[in-house]
Amino acid sequence: MNTVTITIDGVQMPPMKENGLAITPHKLWAANSGRSNCTGDFVGDLVAIKYELKLEWEDLTDEQFSLIDNAVNTMRPFLTVRFCPSAEIGYITRRFYASDPSYGILRVRSGKTRYSSVTAELIEK
Repeated sequence: MNTVTITIDGVQMPPMKENGLAITPHKLWAANSGRSNCTGDFVGDLVAIKYELKLEWEDLTDEQFSLIDNAVNTMRPFLTVRFCPSAEIGYITRRFYASDPSYGILRVRSGKTRYSSVTAELIEK
């Protein structure tokens, strides 16, 4: 079982599927960065490292689905997210915005939809 926890706006999300979390640290370079005309070497200044989180849940109860949906499918522009990029760094809290979530539909019966999975991406502000 996946023991990695993600908290969004103070609410702990349900456990993700096995290998359902991918963390990508993106390096952001200053406007003066690029290849030198003289040598072709890369030059410039690193401004920040921003994280992208790809999250995936499956086999959800209705309550778990609602919890995730309320967290990532929101009109709030930014979310406060607590996550652990590595054991060395430990848990950190950053501000993110969410991509459009994607919902896998298991079945629809009597007008009630049952979801099999939810995927979303969180991109650091």
